[in-house]
Amino acid sequence: MPQFNAGLHFVRNSTANLTNAIRARDTIYKLWALTYIRAALKYVELSETSYNGKVHAEGFAWYMAIDGFVASYHASAAKAMRDALNISKSSVPSGTFCAVREQMLQALPAMGLDCKALGTFKDSTLTASCPSVCNVSATLQLPAGRSPAAAVNAGASSKIDCSAAAGTAAAAAAAAAGAESKQTSAMSAAVSFSGASMPLMAVSLAAWATVWS
Repeated sequence: MPQFNAGLHFVRNSTANLTNAIRARDTIYKLWALTYIRAALKYVELSETSYNGKVHAEGFAWYMAIDGFVASYHASAAKAMRDALNISKSSVPSGTFCAVREQMLQALPAMGLDCKALGTFKDSTLTASCPSVCNVSATLQLPAGRSPAAAVNAGASSKIDCSAAAGTAAAAAAAAAGAESKQTSAMSAAVSFSGASMPLMAVSLAAWATVWS
């Protein structure tokens, strides 16, 4: 995807730009969030209308990838979805989908997302019965993407000696030892997305776009 390509451009030596790299990172987080929120809502609905343990487990796995990200912006929405897909459950009670959907709709603006970007599950049988209508005004602004970055020339690489910087890094680490750390939204998102490759996420985004309008 163009936005993913942009992120790679901005961390390459010849085109490095920290401000743009951070913007690209945040854009990718939003796109991942859209993918997984869509998946979570779909599987909550499917589990509510006709319970199946495999479907439930898939929904749980999809959502937990971004639980930390959602929670950093809207704790109650994250908890609602987490509770709805609690893996220890053996059923999803009637009314769960509409309730958790309402929470997620309220969380969209805080995450920089909107109704148009989220869309609607094309095969949904419950959305029309939910009392709430998504009316969040447009807030999602995607920066311009880029074409794929050129392949790395392995022959042009050179050895980098980091021994000089090692002492400085060690001193900084020692000075920071014992300091109480606070998990930030960015760190929460990074942990939530760990273990998933960028190409895989791009494929996932494309796949989910086919079942949501």
